Amino acid sequence: MNVHYLRGRQLGADPAWMMTRWFEERRTVKMDVSREKNVIHYYDSGVRALDIDPVEGRYLLSGAADGGLAIFDVRNTSRKDPWMAPVVCTVEGKKAPGHLYSVSSVQWYPHDSGMFFTSSTDKTLKVWDANTLRVSEQFNFSQSVFTHQLSPMATSHCLIAGN
Repeated sequence: MNVHYLRGRQLGADPAWMMTRWFEERRTVKMDVSREKNVIHYYDSGVRALDIDPVEGRYLLSGAADGGLAIFDVRNTSRKDPWMAPVVCTVEGKKAPGHLYSVSSVQWYPHDSGMFFTSSTDKTLKVWDANTLRVSEQFNFSQSVFTHQLSPMATSHCLIAGN
């Protein structure tokens, strides 16, 4: 721990964000690729978006440049290759129900891993039932949707913001 930052905060000379930034920079510098888990290669195209479900922290949702989707189990409980994150289910791109063009953003519903959202450069935002991999709702826009964000606080409604 850098004593300089602590002393500066104690005297009121340094703002609180300086200490926060110092910790964030230290963590970033120490980041490395996990040597404990590998994700099974699935896509022929590149991965464009990732999100881990916030409820269990078990499922990794990914969106691809070809419009496809895949869900990986990062807590692989099988005895075979426990260091691998196997593909649980997939949706092909370039045809329904997947996206026609690149998936730009994916996000699990913050309070239930049974639902997730995807947006795409095909001008759509889709609400998915994770149990059946069917589109529950689709919103069409006049322009490409590059990102969307769900409120983690909302429990009685689902407000989505995007661009």
